[in-house]
Amino acid sequence: GVPPDGSLRAPEEIIDAPLTEKIDVYALGNLIYSVLTGLLVNRNFETEKAHRRITHGKTENIDVDYFDSRSPAEMALVKVIQWCWTFDANERPSMFQIVEFLEDEVRKNVYSSQDVY
Repeated sequence: GVPPDGSLRAPEEIIDAPLTEKIDVYALGNLIYSVLTGLLVNRNFETEKAHRRITHGKTENIDVDYFDSRSPAEMALVKVIQWCWTFDANERPSMFQIVEFLEDEVRKNVYSSQDVY
């Protein structure tokens, strides 16, 4: 299950900064990370340490293999995770920007795979 201790929160939720829809973007990064890797974010840390990591901009390491030898879809998802985990909420993309990026990646990969046949 999902930890109820706040270890999946966006930085602004922990430091009592203004909350916007960008907390949902941060959460999307956590969700995609878990789906892609099968691991929970901050799984190895007690609540206090997880909060300290989050408020200092620390995120989970993503295996280098996702950048090099994986499918274009996995590489796109890794980019989305990193983008969602942008520390400053003002610099974090909107959900619409994430959707647009993913749609562009799908179009790019669908057309390039059709060229092969």
